[in-house]
Amino acid sequence: MEEVLEEETPLASVKEEGEKKSLDSNELEAKFKEAYSKYIHQVDPVTWVIDKGFVPNMRVPAKFYVNELLRESVFEELLQPESFVPALKQISNVASLPGIVGHSIGLPDIHAGYGFAIGNVAAMDMNDPNAVVSPGGVGFDISCGVRLIRTNLTREDVEPVREQLAQLLFQYIPVGVGAQSLIQVDLNDMDKILEKGLEWALDEGYAWPEDLKHCVAAGTLVSLSNGVSMPIEQLPHQGGASVLSLSNALAGLVPTAVQERVFNNGVRECVRVLLHDASSVTCTGTHRFRTVDGRWVAASALTGTDEVVLGLQYPSAAVPSNGDPEAAREATWQCTFGSVTFSCATPAEREKSMAFCRLLGYTLTDGSFNAKGETKIYAGHELDACSLQNDVVLCGAPQPYTFFDRNVYVLNLGMQNNPLSNAL
Repeated sequence: MEEVLEEETPLASVKEEGEKKSLDSNELEAKFKEAYSKYIHQVDPVTWVIDKGFVPNMRVPAKFYVNELLRESVFEELLQPESFVPALKQISNVASLPGIVGHSIGLPDIHAGYGFAIGNVAAMDMNDPNAVVSPGGVGFDISCGVRLIRTNLTREDVEPVREQLAQLLFQYIPVGVGAQSLIQVDLNDMDKILEKGLEWALDEGYAWPEDLKHCVAAGTLVSLSNGVSMPIEQLPHQGGASVLSLSNALAGLVPTAVQERVFNNGVRECVRVLLHDASSVTCTGTHRFRTVDGRWVAASALTGTDEVVLGLQYPSAAVPSNGDPEAAREATWQCTFGSVTFSCATPAEREKSMAFCRLLGYTLTDGSFNAKGETKIYAGHELDACSLQNDVVLCGAPQPYTFFDRNVYVLNLGMQNNPLSNAL
């Protein structure tokens, strides 16, 4: 690896009688431009570029993103006496690493770190035999002292004691170079941690069962609010599906919730929970089930006398996997009703076709076509009405006019010149 050198700059600091002088934003920008305008320039309101030459051996330019408020702290850091390497010099040093491509980038949280700046991003060309993987870029203290924990505390609870809380967290959580944890592990323990993850912490008494990700096996059907179910692995990985949920506050109703994400946790040891109706659920032993008496019990702790609550079982709308003969047949299926054509050629077209089938079923059983050519569908519950509205939109039609009349929700899809009404 080539050595990264430091270069003296025309203006290292601003002093007044040996003391650091505070500059207003206009003075700060003027001093900054006087010292560094040869190499650092602004290209839009939040983007700045550092040209090659700002430090020796730069292979690519550097780029950083700051707004007006953040810009002041970045500039001031560069203008002060260098007891450490400022962040802008650090991202420029990174631009000299062998194999770097594009730019060395500083994100808005940029500030001085160890070697790399905090918030510094760099991409290396691994086809370049001289390219490097820098431990400083990965971060030897990555996530140092960081853990995200959900609590029931509100902002109003925390605000009066936030200083004391911060001090206690700093006191009990080891952070920084040389810090030591109360938990001491050796290399054998490290292998077990890498293999078992949070399950190791549970085995050693450092975690609670609810800390673990509760997993179900691929193929487990999840009931959606539109009346079908999907295998869990076919739900949108970034979330967004409307699924049936559980709410004690809505007794007697079936509430919905928006799915957040799907995580693939790889191969895990699982158990199979056999039910009296001959169905089964395959999941990790820590996955919890709701019992009829209101308890949450881990799968591995269930007994033959426990009665568990399961959701509604809807027909599966699973997309056939590649290589499945059903997938090949489905890909060629196409049908036209009126001026609307349905197919399963793409996931979006398949979803549209499923929506039309649901609307057709509702229309035949709980709908009507009147002499005016209007198509109406009736729903007994608001959740069903919302689901039907979504299906209408999925079919490419405008949101239907919906009203509540004599204890039912009425969806009016419009006259016969509406393509969806004609198709139905």
